[in-house]
Amino acid sequence: MQNHDIELTEIVKDMAKTLGACNVGITTNETLKDWHFTTNLDYILEGAKSAITFAVPFGEDDLNGNIDKYLSKINHKDLEKQKVRATTLANGIALEISGLINQIGYDAEPVHSNFVYRKESPPEYRVPPLSHKFLAVRGGIGHMGYSGLIITKEYGSSIALASVVTTAKLKATKSLAEIDNYCDKCKLCLTVCLADYMIDEEDVEEVDTDTYIASKKAHPMRCGYVCTGSTGYKGGKWSTWSAARFKIPEDDSELIEIYQKKAIPAQFERNLKNGIEGGFFHPFYPGYKIEYTCSLCQFVCHPQKEVRKERYKKLVNSGVIIEENGKRLAVTTNEADEIFEKMPIEKKKLYTD
Repeated sequence: MQNHDIELTEIVKDMAKTLGACNVGITTNETLKDWHFTTNLDYILEGAKSAITFAVPFGEDDLNGNIDKYLSKINHKDLEKQKVRATTLANGIALEISGLINQIGYDAEPVHSNFVYRKESPPEYRVPPLSHKFLAVRGGIGHMGYSGLIITKEYGSSIALASVVTTAKLKATKSLAEIDNYCDKCKLCLTVCLADYMIDEEDVEEVDTDTYIASKKAHPMRCGYVCTGSTGYKGGKWSTWSAARFKIPEDDSELIEIYQKKAIPAQFERNLKNGIEGGFFHPFYPGYKIEYTCSLCQFVCHPQKEVRKERYKKLVNSGVIIEENGKRLAVTTNEADEIFEKMPIEKKKLYTD
C-alpha cells in the first residue's frame, strides 16, 4: 500500500495526463463541502475519501477546423467522431486509474463520462451518479461557464470529463481563481440553444469561499430532445444537423408528449432507413444507437471572444439541413420549405408533426 498520500496523488495525476487527459483535479469530502447530492462520494463507494476528475479534449488534430466545418454545415462526422472517442478515452482512463489504485491496495471505482444514470431517478431526468462538472470546478480543472459547462483556457468547453472515486486520501487541488474565468456572459451558448434548455437567469452556487454562476436550466429533456437529433429546427435561417422539425413547445408536458410519442419513433424509422453517420450508444433510445446533431453550446464557446463571434456567424449562415436519399444537405430556409411542401405525407411524418 502506498505510504504517502502526496506521492500517490502525483502518480494518478501523471497517469491521467500520460494517458490523454489535458487537466486533472483532486477533490475530497472536505473540499466538496456537501455541495450537492451528486457530489456525494459515498454514493459511488462507501468510505470514499477522494475523487480524481480529469478532462480529455475532443481531439487535438484540427479541432478548431472541424468545429468550424461542423458549425458551417460542411462536415458533421469528423467532429462527432472526435467527441465520441474523447468520451470513450475518458472512460478508459478512469478504468485504468481505478485498476492501479485497486492493485495498490485501496478501493476505487471508475465513473463513466456520460450515458449512465441513477436507477432510482426517473429516466426523463437522467441524473448522473456523480457530477463530474461540480468536481471539476472544485478541483481546478476549469471554470464554470454561463452554459453550466466546464470551460478551459486551452479547449473552451470542448472536453469530456470522467472521474475515479477512491478510499485513498489524496491531496486536493485548488479551485481556479474566478478572476481568470474567460466567460464574460456573452450568452452565445444560450442564443444557440434551440431547446430553450438554458434560461437567461443566473443560478448562483456558493461553496466555501467560492461562487459559481451559470444560467438556470429548464427540464433536462429539452436538451436531449434537440442534441440527439429528434428535432433540430425552430424557424429562422439555420438548424442543427438534424433534418427533423418537430415542435419545441414552451410547456414541458407537451414537449415530453411530442418527444416520446412522435419524435423518437419517427427518428428511429429515419435511422433504420438512412443509417447513422457515426454515433454512440445510449440506453434510452430505440435500437440504443444515436448521434450528436447539436452540442452547439459546447462548440460555439472559445476563450477568445472574436472566435466565438466568428463561430456564431458561421452557424447562423450555415442554412437548414434536409435529408435526401440518406444524405444530409444544407439549403436555404426557402429551399427547405419547398422540399417539405412537396414531400409525400408518409415521408413528411418522419420529419415533422
